Amino acid sequence: MNSLLIRNIIFDLGNVLLSFKPNEFLLKFTEDQDLIRFLIQNIIRSKIWLNLDRGRISIESARHIFLEQFPEKKRIINLFFDDWTDMLIPIQENVQLVKDLKDNGYDCYFLSNFIEEAYTIVIKKFDFFSFSMEGLYLR
Repeated sequence: MNSLLIRNIIFDLGNVLLSFKPNEFLLKFTEDQDLIRFLIQNIIRSKIWLNLDRGRISIESARHIFLEQFPEKKRIINLFFDDWTDMLIPIQENVQLVKDLKDNGYDCYFLSNFIEEAYTIVIKKFDFFSFSMEGLYLR
């Protein structure tokens, strides 16, 4: 009898291999929960952010658009965009799972709508990217 062998495993990045928790990140800059909700709703959940995820605009273009839309929030928007990739922290147990799978002969791939500019930052920052994946598709 032929058995089905799984040899390829596909992982997302955001909240699978890298934590993405903007609420917690924004607490670095403000404790104002109304402001945090405003920023989440109007930046992270916006069509502009979706266009970032899709690679249609750059991070700096998005910053500029948000600054034009919400000039009264200039300080917090700039703080957010200056350091936002700092919120992308490896989820250690999932990174270990990838390592264990690789050690056991599985091929691992990324498939994500992760922002490409952010990806170039995190692959330099976290060493697990160097050993973990056979392939990548961002969008």
